Amino acid sequence: MARRIVIDIETVPRPGIMDTWYPQWASEKYPGKEGQDLEDMAALHGEFGMITAIAYANALTDEEPMVFTAGSLEEEAEMLEEVYPTLNNMGVTLMGHNIKGFDIPFLAKRYIAQCNRLPCSLNVGGRKPWEVPHKDTMEIMRFGGGPSMSLRSACLLFGIKDPKEATCGSEVAELFRQGKIAEIGQYCAGDVVAERALIRKLSDVM
Repeated sequence: MARRIVIDIETVPRPGIMDTWYPQWASEKYPGKEGQDLEDMAALHGEFGMITAIAYANALTDEEPMVFTAGSLEEEAEMLEEVYPTLNNMGVTLMGHNIKGFDIPFLAKRYIAQCNRLPCSLNVGGRKPWEVPHKDTMEIMRFGGGPSMSLRSACLLFGIKDPKEATCGSEVAELFRQGKIAEIGQYCAGDVVAERALIRKLSDVM
């Protein structure tokens, strides 16, 4: 059986991104955003942002998530190298909420940019959707065509502890600016715990 890993990342704007052509691009992409709000949108794109935390755990056990954090681009590169052996395994099935739409492509871009190599579990380019082994609970919970559901909403639906009770994703960039990297790591780990509980609720359809 493939090893099933629940994974989550937290992202922030890449330091110095406002000194590039990014602001012009972003002001067209996100009309009405300016200043700090405009900069924070960089965290949504692997080419303009960076990963500040990665957390993952075995989907089939109750082990505490492994957590890795980075407070700079140099530390991001080191973090990605630490996680590389886990992800560089074709026998790994990655699981999470919106991982196909966000986490996997963001990770792939940062690995290529920072490490000049791509873990084989992320190398899914060119595959047909049904050939990609990873499991995305956001995709599953659309049930063929319904609206997307946030992790927080899914947890409310199933009575899972709210992972956003103390911190939410929109606060990560400010925590990063304050140097509260450990808090971001804890938040990321909390998302993994919630995602794992959601996966177990959906086990019959996964």
